[in-house]
Amino acid sequence: MERRLTSVVAATLLVAGLAVFGLTGCGSSSSGSNLVPAGFQRGTRGAMDGFVFVPSRANTAIPNARVMVYEVVGNGQPDRLIAQTQANNEGFYRVDNQPLNKLIRIEAVDPFQLPDQPQRKVSGVLSFAEAEARTRNLNPPSTLAAAIVGVQGTTAPLSDSQVSGLETAAEERLSQPGAPDITADPNALTKLAQEMASTTFGTADVFVFSEPTVQATVLVNGVAAGKTTTLKPGSTAGANSVHLSDLAAGLATITVTAPGFVDDQFTVQITAGQNASVQRTLHVAGAPRIIDQRAVPERLPSTGGEVTLQAIVYSEAGEKLNVVAEVTLPGTTTVRTVNLSAVDKYLYVGKMTAAANTSSVNATYTVKIKASPAARPLEVAQSVSSFQVGGLR
Repeated sequence: MERRLTSVVAATLLVAGLAVFGLTGCGSSSSGSNLVPAGFQRGTRGAMDGFVFVPSRANTAIPNARVMVYEVVGNGQPDRLIAQTQANNEGFYRVDNQPLNKLIRIEAVDPFQLPDQPQRKVSGVLSFAEAEARTRNLNPPSTLAAAIVGVQGTTAPLSDSQVSGLETAAEERLSQPGAPDITADPNALTKLAQEMASTTFGTADVFVFSEPTVQATVLVNGVAAGKTTTLKPGSTAGANSVHLSDLAAGLATITVTAPGFVDDQFTVQITAGQNASVQRTLHVAGAPRIIDQRAVPERLPSTGGEVTLQAIVYSEAGEKLNVVAEVTLPGTTTVRTVNLSAVDKYLYVGKMTAAANTSSVNATYTVKIKASPAARPLEVAQSVSSFQVGGLR
């Protein structure tokens, strides 16, 4: 009995402090490592270690709980059972060697069911972007978060930020007066998950630019979500985008990849019930990078005058570069090309004369800097800026 009480206190302390956190062996916090039983071996690839915990059962960890691990299939299909195990007599369980970049649902069932009480279940969701050891606590908020994912039917894995966001929303809802015991009432769990699904997920449109245009693949948290034909730089974003639906609120990691181009990885803040719009530019692999560009001065008087065009261009391979500025004249489609010469290791400079402005409004010149290796002229990096000639007052 004394041994059981000790594990109960340990489980209560851990669950009260954490919902999800990563462990990397000796890098774990002292409080977390002290709660691990002696001789408990942490996994090294896709391992999930933690407490199975149901506060409604007298605030104790569940000893000997049955633990099932499912891959979330989505699209209305049932989740696929991929592993099962059992918690030890202190509530610990271990499941390892799980697939990367897959959304995983863990479910734990209390094996002891009294005749007059329902069997209690808890669950949670997570995914592995890389081989790592993880600790996962299963409690009512994580159970509701997993059920919300089930309602949405998403197959994309969730980032830690998105999982935490779902569990925070679930915890707030369950703390309200009259909240049901969802660990014992599956109907109440489903109803609450359906109610919250539309308020915890958002969408996003990703527009991708490159020159030359190419078929690009967009991935969400490591999983391919769609393809699009890229747009020409400087053009207006059109219909050829990737629309991402069923994105949990929080930071989603998006990757855009295309043959011959450098992978572009970034994060997008997803807001529940809203659509985010993102525009990204792919760069040819091996192409130079334009670090900065500017026109000096940025604004001339109405009389016009000489403008110095500058660009800082970097070639990782140290190749000879051709750098030009394509200047679109105000109110026209006429383009003037200005050659930029290297005046320092990375600084390229060229000059042009801007005509006087006889209009009452400012005249805007659009400057597109293009840089390419002399030996590979099709590998072009480009950047756009502008300068103005003031209008007559």
